[in-house]
Amino acid sequence: YRESLEITRAADGEDSLEIPVTLMNLGGIYRDKGEFAKAEPLLEDALARDRKFFLSPNVALVRDMTSLAQTKTGLKKYSEAEALLKEATAALGKTGVPPDHRAYADVQDVYAAVLLKTGRVDEARSVIETALRTFAAKPTIRAGFEKLHASLPSQFRVFRPSREKNDSISALYGVAGCGRPETSADAKRRAPWN
Repeated sequence: YRESLEITRAADGEDSLEIPVTLMNLGGIYRDKGEFAKAEPLLEDALARDRKFFLSPNVALVRDMTSLAQTKTGLKKYSEAEALLKEATAALGKTGVPPDHRAYADVQDVYAAVLLKTGRVDEARSVIETALRTFAAKPTIRAGFEKLHASLPSQFRVFRPSREKNDSISALYGVAGCGRPETSADAKRRAPWN
């Protein structure tokens, strides 16, 4: 893609409509490889160019925002990612695409990940459960949200062995916090995505 980018710049100039597409593709490769620091400037450039080209919100612009938000999430720039996702959601509402369009799923998927990574489990649960209802008739999309839902921490910690030596109740029964509502601190300690 780098070679394609240089050829396009030489042939069509910096204002070519192909440049943001190529930047997005190249940035997407880096993002998918986990090389977020390399992906970020490419995706930011692509989004800035597309913002100039598109006069109104559309699905392509939303995909640019979502891709950049994924990268920002990988870089732990959660507030920037969240801002992009809120903008993408608002833009989708102006495009006229139905709420069960794949672009909504992509935005909600990344948004749920941001919420989980920032310890906002209840908000993430709400986003995921809304998506499960919205995409009930689309099994391929729904499967991704079912997997996310299964990864959510449970509301209660039940039958969890105690690690505290001086807790006589726990020592007697071999459980700690049986039936005790889990706090956000508990969830954060054991969350697999931290």
